[in-house]
Formats: sequence, structure tokens, C-alpha cells
Amino acid sequence: MLEYSPMLTGYLRAFIDIIFPPRCFICEKKTNVEIICIDCREKIKPLNPPLCRVCAREIRGKDICVCKNCRKRKVFYDKVISCFVYEEPLKSLIHLSKYKYYDYIMEFLSITMVKHILAIGFSFKDYDFITSVPTHLLRLREREYNQSNIIAKKISKFLKIPLKNGIIYCKKNRPSQSGLKKEARLKNVEDNFFVKEDLTDKNIIIIDDVITTGSTLSECAKALKEKGANKVLGLTLAKAQ
Repeated sequence: MLEYSPMLTGYLRAFIDIIFPPRCFICEKKTNVEIICIDCREKIKPLNPPLCRVCAREIRGKDICVCKNCRKRKVFYDKVISCFVYEEPLKSLIHLSKYKYYDYIMEFLSITMVKHILAIGFSFKDYDFITSVPTHLLRLREREYNQSNIIAKKISKFLKIPLKNGIIYCKKNRPSQSGLKKEARLKNVEDNFFVKEDLTDKNIIIIDDVITTGSTLSECAKALKEKGANKVLGLTLAKAQ
């Protein structure tokens, strides 16, 4: 097997970039970065606090923690934080990573997410571990990876909080939440998750890629709290409006 020196590898990479220059996944403009150009990156809209603790929508007023649409809603997580608005170009990047097998795009988005989390200054010091919304085994075999798990790994590394996936399990391989209306989403995931191990007094961060109604996160949090979890924070890459 041939071994290449770092210098030779650098020259080879430079040669490839000359012949096949990197292009933005969104606008196809030549770029110095591998995923998207600076112009498209600047179109990704951040969600800055204060956010509704139930749906992660931006709200006005420092003393308000729940938006008017969520005041009568019951969820099992204690708070949710979402980093960006689910619109173009982020929407296309997430779609590519989930359905076109460009899993390395999710790695780029995870790093972008970490930078935003650090910028807003939220404290994660009281949390015991990070986990992610599970994918049913049959769907995992089809897609070969869980995008929420990729995000969780990056968040765990940068925040230095232990990662414990395989905590939450799906009971049934139910249809995707995408395209379902609010009531159908709630019904689709109701009582579909379970946890085996004891989580007494644990504070847990659970990761998902996109929050719409919060029904999936809530049902996962319900399963965690049934096993004794004290506090559950939902953390997502994007918020669908």
C-alpha cells in the first residue's frame, strides 16, 4: 500500500482543486470552502434569544418565556433551543444530508450550530449527558445513519458533555413527520418511545435536526422522565415556522 507524505497530499489536493474547484452546494459558485459559499452562508438566519421555551420561536420581552400560541400547550421537555430558521438555503442543506446521503453536510451544519450556541451564551454546565432523537432500526438500515446522532456527536465534543446514544428506542416504524399536519404529528409519535435504563435525577440534552410542533421531542422527553430524568433540554438545528 502506498503512503503519501503530508506535503504530497497537500499538492495533490491543490491540483484537484485547480481541475475541479469546490462549488457551493446551493448556488454552484466557486468557493474556497467545500459546502457553501460565504454569500449563501450569510443567508442562514439565526434565532436569537429570547425564544419561546415550548416552540423556540423568537419572542419579544425579556420577562416572557412562552409565546401566546403555546401558553395552553403541555410538553414534557423543560425548554427547547433552536439555532436557525428552517428556510433556504438551510432547508436544502438539511434535505440533502437526510435524503441524498450527503451526511458530511450535517457535520458542517453541526459546527455552525455549535458556533451559534456559544455566541448566545447559554450555559450547559448542569447537564449530565447528551442523546439524540432515535431512528427506527428499519429506517436506519435504509438511510445508513441518523442525522440527529451526527449533530449530537459534534455538540458533545465541543461542549465536553458525555454522549449517550442508544438510550431512547422507537416502538414502531411510523411514517415520517414531514408533511403531516399538527394533530397528525401528535398522533404519529404518541407513546412511540421507551427507555430501558434508570435515569433518576439526570439532566439531559436531547438533539434533533428540525423542530416543527415539538411533538417528537416531547414524547422522547416523556420517555426519559418516566425513567426518572430530572430536566430535559431540547436542542435543534432549525425551527420550522
